[in-house]
Amino acid sequence: MTTPERTAAFVPIWDVAAPRPRSGPGLDRARIVTVAMAVADAEGVDALTMRRLAAELGSSPMSLYRHLPGGKDDLIDLMLDAVLGEHDLSGLPSGDPAADLSRLAQERRAAALRHPWSITPPARPTLGPHGMRRLDTALSVFGTDNTLTPEYRGWAIGVVDAYVIGAVSQELAEHNEQLRTGLDDEQWQHAVAPYVSRVLKAGNYPHLAAYITEAPRRDIDADFRRGVDAVVQSVLQGQAIQPDRP
Repeated sequence: MTTPERTAAFVPIWDVAAPRPRSGPGLDRARIVTVAMAVADAEGVDALTMRRLAAELGSSPMSLYRHLPGGKDDLIDLMLDAVLGEHDLSGLPSGDPAADLSRLAQERRAAALRHPWSITPPARPTLGPHGMRRLDTALSVFGTDNTLTPEYRGWAIGVVDAYVIGAVSQELAEHNEQLRTGLDDEQWQHAVAPYVSRVLKAGNYPHLAAYITEAPRRDIDADFRRGVDAVVQSVLQGQAIQPDRP
């Protein structure tokens, strides 16, 4: 089946009027996105096709294109914006930039753990209402400090988000590895302990040996908070690396 294509230049889905409802089972963008997210959460975004989605909705693929002229691209845009809409932005800005940036990072991590497919960074900014509200709120947490240029504020937010994306991607990868091998972290460490112990006794990796011997048991939540705090403090103290004003 040929995928319907737009006849004009690219138009963001939020600038495309929703079609008028037809008689029969209700089908609108909100319901489409809700069902699509349920499929992606359960099976991954690769399992989400227009045909699969239509079947879940009890509809036809062609009917979906009435609501999503750009097909799956439009669908993913709407889904990503819906995830950003789950972020709790109440009370922001609070007047404490460090606390606010840390909270934004925690909100993104929590949403990504609920929707693992959403952590892959989009190639372009999310232009939906939730995405724009989140970015506007993030930019506002710096307050009236005019020493920080708008460009620097945007860069600082990007740096914090990049840390979140990296940390959560690693967290999800470890979870997927547990599913693949059937071993949790403690079981895996016990299984590889004889090999690691034998290698380290040779003395070729003294720093690694000290780390393994002395490092406390990992606390993923605490490690994430500590990493976020370090990144936030760095960007808030980084006026010296701002680009020169034109």
